[in-house]
Amino acid sequence: MIEPSKVKDSFKRIEAENYAFRTYLKNHADENELDKQFLKLHKELFVSYDCSQCRNCWKFKRRNRPKLKY
Repeated sequence: MIEPSKVKDSFKRIEAENYAFRTYLKNHADENELDKQFLKLHKELFVSYDCSQCRNCWKFKRRNRPKLKY
């Protein structure tokens, strides 16, 4: 995992690559199958990570951050 203080800088470095990848997926992947795969991957990666402790991703999106439930 990336340290919360380094998320913004890390994202900026690979933003164009991420955009190209998302564009490719939108044009070539089955949406339902992709959703299932990402949900499975998300559950595997975040089983031991409590997002409510950091909430760094919410700091850039909202002032009122809801409590995350997993």
